[in-house]
Amino acid sequence: MITFGGILFFFKVDDCGKIINFTSSFPPILSKEFTFEFFIDLIKNQAGKKTVKDFLVTKNRFPGFSNDILHEVLWEAKINPKTKVNMLTTEDYTILYTAIKTVFIAIVDKGAKISTKTCLAIMVDT
Repeated sequence: MITFGGILFFFKVDDCGKIINFTSSFPPILSKEFTFEFFIDLIKNQAGKKTVKDFLVTKNRFPGFSNDILHEVLWEAKINPKTKVNMLTTEDYTILYTAIKTVFIAIVDKGAKISTKTCLAIMVDT
């Protein structure tokens, strides 16, 4: 479970702390592999005419990216969730990428425990 902004999330985890029924072929957001270049390539190859919200939270594209975190990220980036990804500028991509990293780092700084196998926040000590 995690609490962030007063919200509580529950995840089923196995004996190793890995979240059950979670799959993603994309690198965790706080990993070295989640670079700006990776993010741009993903947008170019998969975003199409999706909204920013649909692009970021569907198909477990980004490990740990819940709807609640999405709204924190978009608030930080000052981007409307209904904005089409293909309408964003290169500057918007930079702002969005930075907001994603900033919010995830803030979650960890607030005490979230990150699973080393999935990089998902699984608990916050309050």
